[in-house]
Amino acid sequence: MRRYKFIIYISILSFIACNYEKEIDYDIHFSEENIVVYAIASPNDFYSEIFLSVSPINQENIPEKKEFTVIILEHGNNLCTLKTNDNQKYYLPDGIKLNQNNFYSIAVSAPGFKTVYSADQLLPETILIDTTYIQRLNSQDYLIFRITDPQHRDNYYAYRIQYLYNGNIVDINNNYLLCFYHTFNDEGIDGNEIEQKIKVSFENYSEGTKYDSLLLKVYSINEDIILLMESLEAYDATLGDPWYEKTAPIFTNITNGFGFFACYSYDSVYVKP
Repeated sequence: MRRYKFIIYISILSFIACNYEKEIDYDIHFSEENIVVYAIASPNDFYSEIFLSVSPINQENIPEKKEFTVIILEHGNNLCTLKTNDNQKYYLPDGIKLNQNNFYSIAVSAPGFKTVYSADQLLPETILIDTTYIQRLNSQDYLIFRITDPQHRDNYYAYRIQYLYNGNIVDINNNYLLCFYHTFNDEGIDGNEIEQKIKVSFENYSEGTKYDSLLLKVYSINEDIILLMESLEAYDATLGDPWYEKTAPIFTNITNGFGFFACYSYDSVYVKP
């Protein structure tokens, strides 16, 4: 069986302001042709990469680019058919907006292939950032932020920090998984205030200057995002082990194919030193 690699570049801004990229190869073996979709949706945006996994038997008969039909469903009803550009990226048609607290799913089809369907995903409501401030302890800066957790449901969150210099974001890596690298939930805190304390540094050592500010984004996410990130971490942990390498399954919520679909919303705030 042919081996396929999902290469996810995760760029992490270190506390000494040195950017580097970590490359992780996720190898998955397929016994036959399948549609593979990775898609993520927010109230105003939709990001998707769709491609084919091809078995050695028929790989020469399948063109490099395949014409996919991608449909978004809202509460099980067809909402719209996505547009595509030359890079096989799919996006929402003009005038279409996804609504918070509604359930969405996607269906992807191509001639000669089974239509693949995602699980239904709730588009969570935006949770506003209540408080942010910088606390200095023992010569180290910490960012403190608080949010108020909605009651009577399980909630899942993630955050991302980006630094700004001369008004421009230093870390411009737009890999969609990077947004969900740091996650937390409301276990044992239902309906109460949640506080997070994060070590930060405004020192730009490589340039001998200081960052102007930082941009904090706090995401409300589906539980499936956490399950995906945990499965990727477990997979990465097996690399190099002759007994377990490539045996950790990558989480998928796609039927008749492979991949992942989820929804999120977020609030953001700029914080100065």
